[in-house]
Amino acid sequence: MSKTRPIPLEDTPDPSLAASVKGVYNRHRIGINFFLSVILALVTWEFIDFIFDDPDFFTGPVAVAIEFTVLIYEPRFWENINYSGTELIYGFGLAMILGVVIGAAVAFSKTLDEMFSPILVGLYATPRSVAAPLFIIWLGLGIASKVGVITLASVFPVIINTQAGIKNVQGEFRMLGRAFNISFWSMLTKIIIPGSLPFLIAGLRLGYSRSVVTIMVAELFGAEAGIGYMIDHATQTFHVAEMMVGISLLTIMGIAGNEVLKGIERWATPYRKTLV
Repeated sequence: MSKTRPIPLEDTPDPSLAASVKGVYNRHRIGINFFLSVILALVTWEFIDFIFDDPDFFTGPVAVAIEFTVLIYEPRFWENINYSGTELIYGFGLAMILGVVIGAAVAFSKTLDEMFSPILVGLYATPRSVAAPLFIIWLGLGIASKVGVITLASVFPVIINTQAGIKNVQGEFRMLGRAFNISFWSMLTKIIIPGSLPFLIAGLRLGYSRSVVTIMVAELFGAEAGIGYMIDHATQTFHVAEMMVGISLLTIMGIAGNEVLKGIERWATPYRKTLV
């Protein structure tokens, strides 16, 4: 009677480590991808600096970090950050309030839409560099004129996206609400606001990005402080490292604000899932 021998199997790699790594990545996917994108950007930036190899023309992240450690001990540096931060908070705050109110009013009223849409489109097309001198004449050289320019630049994406978001749910979902005879308040809180929230936050993200960009434009006209003023002064004195510090600060402000708004969107709209 012959004995059967077990067929030897090839050694297979232990999947436990791979599964563990994949599980950690899936749990912290957003943070890991964000960290990797930052590393990639810094490496690319340093590589470009290595190619040019001219500190009077371009500086990399290492030189910018060294310049930043020098500037943090200067009171003027923090004054510039506080000045621009105040402009951003007030300007974007006003744009957010006005944008939501005007966008909702235009979306709910066909008459207002027909009357004011051409005006809104015309103002949206107005260059910010043209509006800045007007705000200086109207509001003076102080922070109020800078807030006005930032508000004007960032309010229209909020208006347009709020209007589009509300109109997006003015179809079968509202008909369904009327079929169940729900009140206007219930329709507003249960159907219209949840349905338009992704559009609204998209408008806020666009408006916030325009606010950060407009800081530079607003402070080119009659400013005595601010990050834009610091960049302009460093450009005139050919101090490239300080100029890159100011540009980096604006970039960080833009990324930080957009990440906060993206986090709010994920928290407020858990029903929205991507396909991948």
